[in-house]
Amino acid sequence: MSVRDKTYELAKSITATKEFTDLQNAKKQIDKIGNLKERVKRFSKKQTAIYKCVNPKDAEQLIKDVNAEYKELSNIPEMKRFFKAGKAFNAMMSDIYKQIGSSLDSFLD
Repeated sequence: MSVRDKTYELAKSITATKEFTDLQNAKKQIDKIGNLKERVKRFSKKQTAIYKCVNPKDAEQLIKDVNAEYKELSNIPEMKRFFKAGKAFNAMMSDIYKQIGSSLDSFLD
């Protein structure tokens, strides 16, 4: 089996986790609410823009904007659920990346 095949199997396994299912279900609820779906897209674009900023002052302003918007969005039950599911999913993915890194490190010793 090739690395690509194993990667596909890993991705498939990830989609079977509670974390992925919870995130997927939370997103489906948001997608049912048209204006909320658009707000999430704009919010996500702002988050991405922070990483692309060259000027620290621009990044600082974007961070303030994102934090204020996050606070506002967090008051919406569907968004609160989405953020919570996203946090759990990201924690799971972080653990996976750490395990892969650890395994690779052990092969270098």
